Amino acid sequence: MLSLMRKHATSWLIKVALFLIIIVFIFWGGYSYTARRASLLAKVNDDYITITEYNKAYDNLLENYRRRFGSSLSEELLKTLNLRKKALDMLIERRLLASIAQELGLMPTAEEIRKSIEAYEIFKTNGHFDPQKYDMILRRVHLSPEAFESQQSLELALNKLRKIVTRNAKVSDKEISDYFHFKRDEVKVAYVLIDPKKFKVKEDPDKIEQFFEENKEKYREPEKRKFDLVMFRYSDFEKKVNPTEGEIKFYYDEHKRDFYEEKKVRARHILFKIPPKASKEEQEKIKKKAEEVLKEAKEGKDFAELAKKYSEDPGSARKGGDLGFFTYKTMVKPFSEVAFSLKPGEISDLVKTPFGYHIIKVEEVKDAKTLPLEEVKDKIIKKVKRQRAKDLAQEAAANFADLAFSLESVEKAAKEQKLTMATSGLVKESDPLPLVGRQPKVSNSLFSLDEKEVSQPLETSQGLVVAQVVEIQEPQIPEFKTVKDKVKKDWEKAEQKRLAEEKARELLDAIRQGKDIKKIAEREGLTFKETDWFSREKPYSEFAGNMKLFESIFSRDKKNPIPDSPVEVRGKWVVFKVIDWKPASEDKLKKEREKMYSMLLMQKQQALWDAWLEQMKKEADIEILKEEFK
Repeated sequence: MLSLMRKHATSWLIKVALFLIIIVFIFWGGYSYTARRASLLAKVNDDYITITEYNKAYDNLLENYRRRFGSSLSEELLKTLNLRKKALDMLIERRLLASIAQELGLMPTAEEIRKSIEAYEIFKTNGHFDPQKYDMILRRVHLSPEAFESQQSLELALNKLRKIVTRNAKVSDKEISDYFHFKRDEVKVAYVLIDPKKFKVKEDPDKIEQFFEENKEKYREPEKRKFDLVMFRYSDFEKKVNPTEGEIKFYYDEHKRDFYEEKKVRARHILFKIPPKASKEEQEKIKKKAEEVLKEAKEGKDFAELAKKYSEDPGSARKGGDLGFFTYKTMVKPFSEVAFSLKPGEISDLVKTPFGYHIIKVEEVKDAKTLPLEEVKDKIIKKVKRQRAKDLAQEAAANFADLAFSLESVEKAAKEQKLTMATSGLVKESDPLPLVGRQPKVSNSLFSLDEKEVSQPLETSQGLVVAQVVEIQEPQIPEFKTVKDKVKKDWEKAEQKRLAEEKARELLDAIRQGKDIKKIAEREGLTFKETDWFSREKPYSEFAGNMKLFESIFSRDKKNPIPDSPVEVRGKWVVFKVIDWKPASEDKLKKEREKMYSMLLMQKQQALWDAWLEQMKKEADIEILKEEFK
């Protein structure tokens, strides 16, 4: 199959392009069962999912989220996302759907697979399928043509299956009209904000203590523990390591790829920005200006001065357009393609990128090279010392842990080996520890131990720690006197909120009786406001994100413009009256009918698909074989 595509390739593509190809198959590893001897994780009818498959799917999913969230992907966010469950659920669904598609005879023909692969733009050169590029891309993502074709076959089959399941989805004219008006109808609202903070509360010791009695669970302290800890710092062991010349040379030879430097270019540029919504006329005007400056640069005028005068790149303009040295992948593709094709001193023609028009001048080129040993020797020594120090620390920590276990005491083991020991006070799992600081993984391990139990060596950023649980204090409700100040603050907030709500209900009753909302607000010293026209689609900024308030507002009509109760918005109470309505234009509905239809149809198809898939999962024999995944 597709033997024409399996030739050796010489072209290259950037990683972003590669990612676009493999993302569709991120959770699918084919039907190879060579890993039969690996542990089994789940059973789907007569088929099994292995730990190996799961680990691959989870790693791919995690990498995908790292690309999306970057450094903001914290441990807490990972827990919230529950990626482990997501990865397993996707594998189970994929395996189940594959078996259903096969049973229904939906697997595509060789011709269908060939056409689908040839349709990928990324495999084309000058608009035509390029077998060499196809083979090169697959090799770059470690996929054989056979494996990719198998995956593509499954994708086509699942697309057919989805069409069968969702083909009965229909959208009526009434549904389109209702949805259009639901999103676009506008209202104006007069409202009063009642801020609890403006209400003064007189201290009442009896009520404060009563509040504590009624809310004791809120003040329950979590489990606390006391630890003895000994740290084996990597830095201490590094002092004992002196790499030999042979070790340094061996490390260099084994890690030469780490010392490879890509080709670099140092260039200047002059940027003429194109606004995102610029018209063709505006773009032509910008281009004409850029061409005039390009002409000056080509005629020999000082490029740096031209950049200072004309460039709209604030970061480089003041430096004469100097971008410093950069690799090919640092810049957007059109920019790099030109910059890396120029020789030192050459000036490009106009280069268009998503940022605008550029004029590029290359100042210097550094060819790709592997740095010689002498240049990287100091770095290698640091790396070798660090690695050897880790090994020595691991050995010392393991020996210490064994001794502490046999003596049933970290304290005794520390005295015997003349090591420094630290003792914590009673701490919560979230509290920092002496020697360790705040490291969630370490704390999590230590809080899973039994009382008097000695831990295995636990890795921290500074070294390895061995700890013993000295004391465990079970979760408990503290005495009132120890949390009195906190209880007092909480009671005051609760009272302020209660008084504010009472005032809001009084105000609402007055408005229902026909009294003027604005005059009442002025008399009470409350904040009164009137909104401009707004809709569900384009909400009023102060109400944004509060679905309860929106539902209350848009459920009003001319006979009943006042809500049944006040609504809380970001800690404040809102009392409102809808003062005007404006239905969305039927002309707009005609213009947007097709768009609305497509969107509603897609939603219905997704709902049908989700419901059908859930039913298939209920009817299937699905079993999770590992307790920790149940």
